[in-house]
Amino acid sequence: MGIYTIENTTIKEYDKEPVNKENEIENFLEEHITVLDKDIFIIGRQVRTDDNKIIDLLGMDKDGNVIIIELKRGVSARAVISQALDYAVWAESMGYDELNRITKENKGYLGEHNDLNGFFKSKFGDSKVPEPWNDNQKIYIVAEQIDEKTRAMAQYLRERSVDIKCIEINFYKNNDGTGKEIVHVDSVVTGEMGEKVAQKQTWKDTLQNADDETRKLVEDLIRNVEDKLKPDVGPQSRYYYMRVPKKSQKNQFGAITCLKKSAYVSFRVDQDTFEHHNNSEVISGARWFFTKETERKIKLTKDNSDLVLKCLKHAYDMTSKLR
Repeated sequence: MGIYTIENTTIKEYDKEPVNKENEIENFLEEHITVLDKDIFIIGRQVRTDDNKIIDLLGMDKDGNVIIIELKRGVSARAVISQALDYAVWAESMGYDELNRITKENKGYLGEHNDLNGFFKSKFGDSKVPEPWNDNQKIYIVAEQIDEKTRAMAQYLRERSVDIKCIEINFYKNNDGTGKEIVHVDSVVTGEMGEKVAQKQTWKDTLQNADDETRKLVEDLIRNVEDKLKPDVGPQSRYYYMRVPKKSQKNQFGAITCLKKSAYVSFRVDQDTFEHHNNSEVISGARWFFTKETERKIKLTKDNSDLVLKCLKHAYDMTSKLR
């Protein structure tokens, strides 16, 4: 089936114009991102994550949520979905300061405004400024054609409350010599989120769902960290983050994950100076909060609070030296 327009009762057919260069769709979306959603805007292009991966486009919606926009270019469904999820996990910990820094550093997306807050107020109004920022993350997979495997994997995730969409975008040019173009955008995985998983949990929810012993371990740790290290701390989404109080790209040094019957502390290490490599309680990280090489974590117990604080002190000190 073709694409047609009607001008003065005359039907004109448009021929598909295949994308010749990998960055053509990326260039187009950077300038015209509202074809995907009228209320989103770009805050960064080719944004580098903490583990040196590159996100094609980083956007934000009217609620202050980060949007990962990945273009599927000749890679497997497993690879593009896995990569996008990896980016979303990285983005989950970002608050206003980090988002503002990224926006300022990327091609002047703020226009005449000095910061992201001012830009947001101008675009959406004072009453729409988010609190908190980036409470949810969204993933858009974009390609000329979304294959069935990618579509099925994305639909599976969406039905389980991962906010992921797959969008096909194609360009057409008419065949009468005038060169007029049409862009066709089609959402092939979208719609309401599934009901198979409960609504996204907050940090307050995770504490309430934890048993009494786990909750006490976590609350005692937070009090000790605040007393001894005096970091910037606070919940975001379902985690509790710890940051060095400085304006820097890399100021996060730790995070707490609280489950029903257990809790873990993830932290950043300098492999050359970290003293507890051989301690069986210290687990190599899975790159949830930091790079695979620098992340370590410990399961909280009633007997290891001193070890946890020593590890966090190391993480705080080494993160303070990063720029």
